[in-house]
Amino acid sequence: MMRDKKSLGLIILIILILSILSFRIFILIVPNNIEDHEEESYNFKQSYSIYNGSEPDVIAENLALALNESPIRSKYKEKCCGTIIWKYGLPNDNHFSIETIKLKNNSTLLLDMRFAQSAYHEKNLSYNAEYAKNKVLNFTGRFLKMFNVELGDDYTISVYSWHKNSSWRVDLFQIFNGKFINGSGFHAVVDRENGEIRTMDFGDWLDSKNIIEEQISIDDGKMIIYNELKENHFNITFLCSDEYYDEENNSFTKTYNKNHSIIINISDIKFIEYRVLWGRLGYKYEINYQINETKACSCQYIIDIENGKKLHWKICSETSGSEILYYNNLI
Repeated sequence: MMRDKKSLGLIILIILILSILSFRIFILIVPNNIEDHEEESYNFKQSYSIYNGSEPDVIAENLALALNESPIRSKYKEKCCGTIIWKYGLPNDNHFSIETIKLKNNSTLLLDMRFAQSAYHEKNLSYNAEYAKNKVLNFTGRFLKMFNVELGDDYTISVYSWHKNSSWRVDLFQIFNGKFINGSGFHAVVDRENGEIRTMDFGDWLDSKNIIEEQISIDDGKMIIYNELKENHFNITFLCSDEYYDEENNSFTKTYNKNHSIIINISDIKFIEYRVLWGRLGYKYEINYQINETKACSCQYIIDIENGKKLHWKICSETSGSEILYYNNLI
C-alpha cells in the first residue's frame, strides 16, 4: 500500500513537472509568434507617403537643402504624451519640428511637421499674391525632388489675405480624380513686406509613381459603415443633470450618465471628401444625429479606398469625444 502511494505520488510529480515544462515552452514560443503577428499588422510597406521610412533627420536635412540653408545648425528632442518632438535649428532664424510616435515594430509614424521663422527680417517692400504662390510652388518643387518626386500637375493652390492683410496664406493640396485630398500638401504664410515664408504646416504627400485604384466605391464605403452600425446601433452617452428641492426648498443637483442607442439609416451617412491618413487614401464620411432639442452628436469615419478597412473613427458630442486610429489596418 505504501509502495502504491509512493508510485502514485511519483506519477503525480512527473505529470506536474511535465505540465510546468510544457507551460514554460508555451510561454517561450507563443509570445514570439504573437509578436511576429503584430510586426506584420504594423507593416507600412503599403504606405504611399513620400515620407514613408524616412527618419526625422533625413526629412529635416531635405528641408534645409530645399531652403538653401544646409547644414542644420542644432538638433534636440523632447518627449510629450507618448510622442517625440524633434526640433531643428536652421540658419536665417528658421526652425523645423517633427512629431513622431514609435509603433510596436519600431516603425516611426509621422504625426506633425511644421516650419517657422522666429525673427522678422525687414525689407519694407510689397509682395503680391502671385509672388506668394510662386514662392511656395518653387520651394515645394525643390523639397519634393529631395524624395525623388516631381510636383507635377496633380495639385490645387489658393492664395488669400491673412492676418489683417500683413501676409498671404497659401494652401497647396494634392488632388485625386479631380478632387483635393484633405490632410495633404503644404500650407504656408508668406509675409507681404519681406516675401519670406514665415510658417508652413506640412501635410502628407502621396508618391505619384504609385497607382492607387479605387477598389471600394463611395457607396461601398457607406455600406461598410452601415453594416457595422445597423447591428449594434449607434451608442452615445451624455452627461445629464436634474435639479431637486428638499422640504426647506433648498436645491441640489444630481448628475448621471444616460446612454442613447440610435438606429441609423444609410441615408444618414454623408460622404465629405477624400482624406489621406498615414500614407493611405480614404473616403471621409460624417453622420450627424440630433438626439433632442439640446443634444446632438456627430460621428466621422475614414474608409480605405483600396481595401475597405477602417482607418479612422471619431465621435463628438457636447460633453464627450473619442477617437480611434487604426494603425493595424494599414496593410
